[in-house]
Amino acid sequence: MVSFSSIVTFLLVAVVAFFFAFAGGIKLYPLVPEEHQTQLQRFPLYAKVFNLPPNTATEFRYAVGGAEVGAALLSLLTPTAHLLLAAIMVGAVVTHVLLQEPFAFPAVLVGINLLLFWLRSPAKKPVAAKKRN
Repeated sequence: MVSFSSIVTFLLVAVVAFFFAFAGGIKLYPLVPEEHQTQLQRFPLYAKVFNLPPNTATEFRYAVGGAEVGAALLSLLTPTAHLLLAAIMVGAVVTHVLLQEPFAFPAVLVGINLLLFWLRSPAKKPVAAKKRN
């Protein structure tokens, strides 16, 4: 029988995967034209935070968007992908802090992904006590 916590975890994984696939997709393709345009305008500034050359903002946007989409799809298969999603969001937190912009949302996503990694990781079985003869 499937437990309630397993169902809730699965639903949370699905929502997080959809969110990251959508957010990454917006960086790669104008799914939502206004938001895609915002990403086009913001990524040169984000690239400066990491001291990337000015002409690499497009590649940086593609790398972040591709990593988000790829990790989102992988998160449906393996809990380790949540560590990659958390790392991407740590980069977002650092970027927004350095730019003095709001960073609460990516910080919450770091926590959610770490929680999902912990919930989905295989439990370690306790060592059975030896029987005395």
